[in-house]
Amino acid sequence: MEYTVDIHAKRLLKILSKKEPCEWCPAAPYYDPNVICDILYDNIPCEICRDFVGISYRCPCIYFGHEKAIKLTWMALEEAGYLE
Repeated sequence: MEYTVDIHAKRLLKILSKKEPCEWCPAAPYYDPNVICDILYDNIPCEICRDFVGISYRCPCIYFGHEKAIKLTWMALEEAGYLE
């Protein structure tokens, strides 16, 4: 199965409703950040995640910090039409 931007956006919307969204991984089963999700897909979900907010390495929550990562994620979701 291929991890797509559409899958990523839908799963992001689910974790953004959680109390601590940066403690979850949108690509992992049950959103568990301790599970390596790369083996589940034909492509690398982390690349889609990072591209979604415009970075080239690291988890957005680590790269930007929680507040900025969440803000940029909401902006990217809105820009891509997922919040309408």
